[in-house]
Formats: sequence, structure tokens, C-alpha cells
Amino acid sequence: MISLQQICIDFISRNIYCVESLNDTPELIGQMLAESITGCGNSTAEQRARVDECVLLFTKAYGDVALHSLNLESSYELILHKNGTANKMCQTLRQSVFNIISFDQLKQLDVSFCTAFSSTEWLDVLGQCSLTHLSLNGVGLNDTSLIFLTTCSAVRKSGLCSLEYLNLSNNNLSPKCLKRVHRFDKLKVCVLSNTLIRPCDVDPGMWSVSDDSSHIYNIKGRGWLADYIESMCGKSKGLGFYQQRTNRPHSGSMMIMLKRSRKRNISVEAAKLSQHFSESSKKKQTDSDIFNLYS
Repeated sequence: MISLQQICIDFISRNIYCVESLNDTPELIGQMLAESITGCGNSTAEQRARVDECVLLFTKAYGDVALHSLNLESSYELILHKNGTANKMCQTLRQSVFNIISFDQLKQLDVSFCTAFSSTEWLDVLGQCSLTHLSLNGVGLNDTSLIFLTTCSAVRKSGLCSLEYLNLSNNNLSPKCLKRVHRFDKLKVCVLSNTLIRPCDVDPGMWSVSDDSSHIYNIKGRGWLADYIESMCGKSKGLGFYQQRTNRPHSGSMMIMLKRSRKRNISVEAAKLSQHFSESSKKKQTDSDIFNLYS
């Protein structure tokens, strides 16, 4: 026997796009609605086209409880064909994914082997994000791509400025890109395995090099709607043929992980302290001059 509550939940979940707001709706009801939407089975064309509206409805009411992190690794819809187009993703669904990634509530994102993210269009979206953890493992980046990504954040003075963890493994990156990585001031760990970068290329004053794979952060989908979004993007449950071909190390490559050097942090704090004392001294001198002027 189906309860009246369950009938109401099912009806609302099927017509969620008619709901203007979930504000002041109890969290338990919100979670039940999210579970009902996620468990609907095969999505309709309308659901795929308007998935961002659904996510926005929940995140406005419940914040990162509804969506905190996404793992879109090897998602079929986000892998490019040889002609540079995404698999079957329609323009509306692509725009929905753009919007979802840009939500402030989303803090962690793994798009490993999703080669659509090597294009400037997608990198521009990433440059606007408020992420703390990001994996671009095997997406097909090069030095120019990374320059574009860091420039997007620098120009806006927002976006990836809060980034603490970045995985750039399995990309065609040279030592030149290291100065770009330095621009992420809050970055604590950067993984650069299977790139053209060697430990001797790293400035020990800025980073310490480690080969301890235990520091690699495994980003998992978290939030009521994480599974729903991942299924929309055609997330693969296993390693696809494309990923196996992409995940090939460069010759002579090794596990390289950069951790923010304590020397660098100390020097930065010392510089800030010195600036503070300098400004204090100038203020005292100015106050003294004013006193002498009127005495």
C-alpha cells in the first residue's frame, strides 16, 4: 500500500520544473524529493535539457547538502570525437553542465579523461568556478591550455583562487607550466605524474617533491543530486577504451607530486609582517609630523 506522502512526493518529483522554490521546505522532504528524482530511471529529454534548473532549485534551498562534489571521470558525453565535438551532447544539456559546474556550492570536481575540457570554451567555465579540489587528469591539456585557465581566474580575481588540490597528470605539460601553477596561492598539492616535468625542474624554494601516492585525493560525488547529474553526463562505470589509451605515461615519467614548501609559506608570512611594520612606521612618522606642525 503506497502512502499518501509517497504519492505526493512522486507527483512533485515528476513535475519538479513547476516548483518555484523549495525554501522553508523541511530538509527531510527535500531529500525524499531528490531521491525520487534520482531514482526515476531513464531521463526524459526535458530532464536532460533542464537538469541545471532542478539542481539550482535544490542548492538554493539546501546548499552543498544537495550538491557538494561531482565525479564525472570518463563521462561519455564529455569525451570529444576526432572532429572535436562532444559525443551526443545537445547544446541545451551542455549549457546545463556549464551552469552546474559554475554553482558556488560545488567545491570538488573530477573530470578525468573528459577531453571536452581541453577546449577554451570549457576551460573558461572552469576559470569561473569556486572549487577547492579539481582533477584534470588526462583531459588533453598543454601549456597553452593551462595559461588560458590561469589567466581566466587571474583576470576575474575569483574562480579557482581557492584551489587547494589540482591533478594535472597524463597531460602534455612542460616545465614552463610550473610558473602558472604557482599562481594558485592556496594550492597545497599538485599532481603532475606522466607529464614532461621532472623533479629537477621544480624550484625547491616553492615546492617539495613527493612520490607518495597516498596524497592523491579521490574526489567522490557527494550530495543528493550527485548521482543524478553523473548519470545525465553518461558517466562510465569502468575504464573505457579511450581512457586506457590516454592513460599512457611519457617515456621516463614518474610519480611527481608537488606540496607547497614550508619555506615559501614562511617567506610569504615574513614579507606580510615586514609590510605591516613598514606601514605602521610610516603612520607613526605621519602622526609625529602633524603633531610638530601644530606644536
